[in-house]
Amino acid sequence: PPDHSSGPDYVAVPRPRPTPLPHAAAIDEALRYWGRPYDFNFDFATDDEVVCSELVLKAYQPTEGQGRGLDIPYVEVAGRRAVPPTEFARVFANELGRPHARLEFVHFLQGREKERRAVVSDEKALAATVTRPKWDIAQP
Repeated sequence: PPDHSSGPDYVAVPRPRPTPLPHAAAIDEALRYWGRPYDFNFDFATDDEVVCSELVLKAYQPTEGQGRGLDIPYVEVAGRRAVPPTEFARVFANELGRPHARLEFVHFLQGREKERRAVVSDEKALAATVTRPKWDIAQP
């Protein structure tokens, strides 16, 4: 639920760019996973449990003739193939400003740990997150 998932220091909302019909098909596909438990093992090889970024990949899986598709590269995390949310941010940053970017900016709430607050930030701030230190304590 949003009250749990919005608890982190940062919340980014990029949106895939397809037309409304593919969005509807993606929502329909995502609903097939309704009620499945959260995958705390981040195991992308199975879908009996799912993690947030895995659900987005499954919903927007490229399909011929349906005009939808979001192909985010897998990376290795703790010895497993996965697509953590930072990879969505990396694709967003690499394609920012390009006419055929796969993701569009919706919202970015950025934590300011030293100030003990969060601020609404723009698309350039979201793109910059992929090059900064991982730990908040090291943030400027």
